[in-house]
Amino acid sequence: NWVAYSAQPDRGDGEVKVHSLSSKRVYTIPRGARPAFSKDARWVVMSVKPTAVEIEKKEKDKDKPKSGMALLNTGTGDTLHVQAVESFFLSEDSHWLAFLKSKEEKKSDSPKQSDTGKDTAAQSKPKKKKETVGSDLFLRNLQSGKETRIPFVTSYAFDSTSHFLAYVVADTIGGTNGVYVRDLRREGQPEYPLLLRENGTFTHLSWCNANTKLGFLAATLDDKEKPDPAALWLWDPADPKAIEVIASDAAPNGWIMPSKNDLVWTKDGKRLFFGFRPLNDSDKKSEEKKDST
Repeated sequence: NWVAYSAQPDRGDGEVKVHSLSSKRVYTIPRGARPAFSKDARWVVMSVKPTAVEIEKKEKDKDKPKSGMALLNTGTGDTLHVQAVESFFLSEDSHWLAFLKSKEEKKSDSPKQSDTGKDTAAQSKPKKKKETVGSDLFLRNLQSGKETRIPFVTSYAFDSTSHFLAYVVADTIGGTNGVYVRDLRREGQPEYPLLLRENGTFTHLSWCNANTKLGFLAATLDDKEKPDPAALWLWDPADPKAIEVIASDAAPNGWIMPSKNDLVWTKDGKRLFFGFRPLNDSDKKSEEKKDST
């Protein structure tokens, strides 16, 4: 009963239009883009771009203006706006919305003490930013409007049955890094850790539509925050913990399983495809360094 589209000019601000096919109701969201309906068409979620003027003013700046998000209730026309949103997804049962806030740009700390008697070259060198720290993920119940904040999330995914939300946590010190799930069928959506690893990095959360199993890759970050060879893990909702099905050292000689990969389930859920790649010079140096220590 509804249709939504985005109209974007060559210059200036665009908009999203949401039309009712059974009445004359039309909703307009200024600067909206990429609209998506919930399955029951009660909700439309979309990104909201910064104004064209803001984008043009900060075109050469490192800290560019960030897009936000709008959530439209097609029954009432009420619209929720959220600033600085990196991504969003609706569950298949139209009960949940998950959205990940954009990371905040952090400025390097200036020296707090006098440089007298200290190595000024080392002191003036800015601290390296940790690239693997996540941001706030919000899980919103679309019926009640209640939201749950989950900090330090890097990626997330609903399963096709809308029973679970899986997500990866990467905190500022790496102490709680891991893969977690929340059971959306239970009161309070309790959280369960599937795999925890200090300084771990986890990628490619991949749900199987045929059997609701979850596949993902797990690796450990070195001192330079580069991932070691990854291992493939699987979780079955019937089990409390994930299991390692292919170890990081199980790759053919001269090959590794990289964290940047593709996990693809077959339709019947009996196979999960993934990739190996040849060892490069940096991989060999890392292995030599490990052997020497």
